[in-house]
Amino acid sequence: MKLTINILALFLATLITTALAGGFKASCEVQKATFVQHRIPDPDRYWMELPCRSRNGKMNLSAINLNSCFGNSGGRLVWPGSNFLGSCQDVSTRVSGEKVVMSARCQKAGVLQGGRTEIDLNFHVTNIDGFPVCDR
Repeated sequence: MKLTINILALFLATLITTALAGGFKASCEVQKATFVQHRIPDPDRYWMELPCRSRNGKMNLSAINLNSCFGNSGGRLVWPGSNFLGSCQDVSTRVSGEKVVMSARCQKAGVLQGGRTEIDLNFHVTNIDGFPVCDR
Protein backbone atom coordinates (compact mmCIF):
# COMPACT_ATOMS: atom_id res chain seq x y z
CA MET A 1 0.00 0.00 0.00
CA LYS A 2 2.80 2.40 0.94
CA LEU A 3 4.57 1.68 -2.38
CA THR A 4 1.36 2.44 -4.30
CA ILE A 5 0.97 5.79 -2.53
CA ASN A 6 4.61 6.71 -3.26
CA ILE A 7 4.23 5.81 -6.93
CA LEU A 8 1.01 7.83 -7.15
CA ALA A 9 2.68 10.84 -5.50
CA LEU A 10 5.62 10.62 -7.91
CA PHE A 11 3.25 10.38 -10.88
CA LEU A 12 1.27 13.44 -9.74
CA ALA A 13 4.44 15.49 -9.15
CA THR A 14 5.66 14.58 -12.64
CA LEU A 15 2.28 15.42 -14.15
CA ILE A 16 2.23 18.86 -12.51
CA THR A 17 5.79 19.65 -13.64
CA THR A 18 5.04 18.46 -17.16
CA ALA A 19 1.91 20.60 -17.35
CA LEU A 20 3.96 23.71 -16.61
CA ALA A 21 6.97 22.74 -18.77
CA GLY A 22 7.46 23.47 -22.48
CA GLY A 23 6.05 26.51 -24.22
CA PHE A 24 6.28 29.15 -21.49
CA LYS A 25 3.69 31.26 -23.34
CA ALA A 26 0.93 28.93 -22.05
CA SER A 27 1.63 29.75 -18.39
CA CYS A 28 3.31 33.18 -18.53
CA GLU A 29 1.69 36.51 -19.40
CA VAL A 30 3.77 37.37 -22.48
CA GLN A 31 1.62 40.40 -23.28
CA LYS A 32 3.03 41.93 -20.06
CA ALA A 33 6.65 41.06 -20.88
CA THR A 34 9.32 43.74 -20.92
CA PHE A 35 12.67 43.36 -22.66
CA VAL A 36 15.72 45.29 -21.53
CA GLN A 37 19.29 45.19 -22.79
CA HIS A 38 21.67 46.27 -20.05
CA ARG A 39 24.54 48.34 -21.39
CA ILE A 40 25.99 49.60 -18.10
CA PRO A 41 27.71 48.12 -16.16
CA ASP A 42 27.30 44.72 -17.85
CA PRO A 43 26.61 44.84 -21.62
CA ASP A 44 26.01 41.12 -22.05
CA ARG A 45 22.48 40.84 -20.71
CA TYR A 46 19.15 40.91 -22.51
CA TRP A 47 16.43 40.42 -19.92
CA MET A 48 12.89 39.24 -20.48
CA GLU A 49 10.79 40.05 -17.41
CA LEU A 50 7.22 38.76 -17.12
CA PRO A 51 4.69 37.18 -14.74
CA CYS A 52 4.66 33.34 -14.79
CA ARG A 53 2.32 30.95 -13.00
CA SER A 54 3.78 28.70 -10.29
CA ARG A 55 2.53 25.24 -9.31
CA ASN A 56 0.36 26.74 -6.57
CA GLY A 57 -1.38 28.99 -9.13
CA LYS A 58 0.23 32.26 -8.04
CA MET A 59 1.82 34.59 -10.58
CA ASN A 60 5.51 35.41 -10.00
CA LEU A 61 7.19 38.39 -11.62
CA SER A 62 10.44 36.84 -12.81
CA ALA A 63 13.18 37.38 -15.37
CA ILE A 64 15.56 35.45 -17.60
CA ASN A 65 18.76 36.61 -19.31
CA LEU A 66 18.17 35.50 -22.90
CA ASN A 67 21.84 36.14 -23.76
CA SER A 68 22.68 33.03 -21.71
CA CYS A 69 20.27 30.90 -23.80
CA PHE A 70 20.88 31.92 -27.41
CA GLY A 71 23.92 32.36 -29.62
CA ASN A 72 24.92 33.41 -33.12
CA SER A 73 26.12 30.83 -35.63
CA GLY A 74 26.81 31.95 -39.17
CA GLY A 75 24.72 35.08 -38.82
CA ARG A 76 21.69 33.29 -37.36
CA LEU A 77 20.24 33.23 -33.84
CA VAL A 78 20.60 29.68 -32.53
CA TRP A 79 19.69 27.55 -29.55
CA PRO A 80 21.43 26.21 -27.59
CA GLY A 81 24.05 28.86 -27.37
CA SER A 82 25.12 31.94 -25.50
CA ASN A 83 26.38 35.48 -25.98
CA PHE A 84 24.45 36.44 -29.12
CA LEU A 85 24.91 40.06 -27.99
CA GLY A 86 28.64 39.69 -28.71
CA SER A 87 27.95 39.63 -32.45
CA CYS A 88 24.32 40.77 -32.92
CA GLN A 89 22.62 44.15 -32.67
CA ASP A 90 19.24 45.85 -33.12
CA VAL A 91 17.57 43.16 -31.00
CA SER A 92 13.78 43.26 -30.78
CA THR A 93 11.10 40.92 -29.51
CA ARG A 94 7.43 40.61 -30.42
CA VAL A 95 4.46 38.35 -29.77
CA SER A 96 3.04 37.01 -33.01
CA GLY A 97 0.14 34.58 -32.64
CA GLU A 98 1.48 31.54 -30.79
CA LYS A 99 5.08 32.69 -31.21
CA VAL A 100 7.28 34.92 -29.08
CA VAL A 101 9.84 36.01 -31.67
CA MET A 102 13.24 37.54 -30.95
CA SER A 103 15.00 39.02 -33.97
CA ALA A 104 18.34 40.72 -34.56
CA ARG A 105 20.96 41.61 -37.14
CA CYS A 106 23.97 39.36 -36.63
CA GLN A 107 27.50 39.06 -37.92
CA LYS A 108 28.64 36.25 -40.19
CA ALA A 109 32.42 35.81 -40.41
CA GLY A 110 32.81 39.20 -38.70
CA VAL A 111 30.56 41.05 -41.17
CA LEU A 112 27.19 42.40 -40.04
CA GLN A 113 24.42 40.95 -42.20
CA GLY A 114 21.79 43.21 -43.78
CA GLY A 115 18.80 40.99 -43.07
CA ARG A 116 17.34 40.00 -39.73
CA THR A 117 17.43 36.57 -38.18
CA GLU A 118 14.75 35.41 -35.77
CA ILE A 119 14.01 32.63 -33.32
CA ASP A 120 10.83 31.59 -31.48
CA LEU A 121 11.51 31.84 -27.74
CA ASN A 122 8.44 29.71 -26.98
CA PHE A 123 10.25 26.59 -28.26
CA HIS A 124 13.31 27.08 -26.04
CA VAL A 125 12.13 28.71 -22.79
CA THR A 126 10.18 26.77 -20.17
CA ASN A 127 8.26 27.91 -17.10
CA ILE A 128 9.42 25.93 -14.06
CA ASP A 129 7.26 26.72 -11.04
CA GLY A 130 6.86 30.39 -11.94
CA PHE A 131 10.35 31.02 -13.31
CA PRO A 132 11.33 31.08 -17.01
CA VAL A 133 14.42 28.97 -17.72
CA CYS A 134 16.38 28.02 -20.83
CA ASP A 135 15.77 24.49 -22.04
CA ARG A 136 19.07 22.62 -22.12
